[in-house]
Amino acid sequence: MNELWAITVALPHEAAEIRRLFKISSRTRYRHFRLEEGRLGAHDALLAITGMGPARAAESARFLFSQYPVTHLISTGYCGGLKGGLANGEALLAERTAFLEKPQEGFVADLPLLRQVEEALRLADIPVHLGSLLTSGHPILKSEEKESLGLKTGALGIDMESAAILKEAAESSKKIASVTVRFIVDAMGDELTDTGPFLDENAAVKPLSLVREMLRRPKLFQELPDLGRKAARARVSLTRFLGRMFGVGESQSQ
Repeated sequence: MNELWAITVALPHEAAEIRRLFKISSRTRYRHFRLEEGRLGAHDALLAITGMGPARAAESARFLFSQYPVTHLISTGYCGGLKGGLANGEALLAERTAFLEKPQEGFVADLPLLRQVEEALRLADIPVHLGSLLTSGHPILKSEEKESLGLKTGALGIDMESAAILKEAAESSKKIASVTVRFIVDAMGDELTDTGPFLDENAAVKPLSLVREMLRRPKLFQELPDLGRKAARARVSLTRFLGRMFGVGESQSQ
C-alpha cells in the first residue's frame, strides 16, 4: 500500500516555512480549508491548513479524510505549556490527545509513529516532552489558568485543534496512523495577549481593529513583538523537525 502523509497546521503562519520543504504540485481551497499536494522528501504528502479552533479543524479533517487516502497523520503547529519546564520552541509529543471537557479520555498516538517522531526531534536537537495534550475551544491566556489546568488534568500543553483532527481520523473508514506534536509558544508562566479583537480566523491582522485596540491597550506596543518572536521560535523548531523527519533541507524550495 502506498503511503500518503498529511501534515495539518491551523494557520498560514505555521505553514509558511514548511512550504520550503515541499515540492508542491497542486493547491485546493474548500471554504476556510487550504490544501497543498506534493512531495515531502521521498513521500507523497499533503500540507493542510485547517483554520483555527476545533470546529474548523474538524470540518477540514472530514474533508481531508473523505477525499484523500491518507495513511499517516501528523497534527502539528503551536501550543501553550501547562507545566513548568516547557520552554518556548520546545516540542510536546502527545502520547494522548483529549478535549478539554473530557481530559481523561482522548486519542492515543500510534506507537511506531510516535517513536519515529521522537527520534526525529532528538536528531533535530529539539528538546521533547512526552505527555498529554488538551484541545480547547477558546484560548487559555492567563498563567494561573494554565497552571490550574495542568495540576487538575496532568496534561503538559493545550492547543485548539488536535483532538478534533484526531477524532476525525479515528472515526474515518481508513486506517490512519496518527500523532500530535506541538511546539511551545507560551510557557506556563507567560501571559498571552488577547488577539481575538484584531485577528481573523487565520490570524491575519484586521488593521482598523488593531489601531482601536492599541489606542485602548497601549501595552500592545510591547506585547505583540514579544509574541511574534515566540511564535517565530516555535516555527523554526517545527520546520527543523519536519526537515529531519522527512530528510529534506530547509532551503529546499517548491
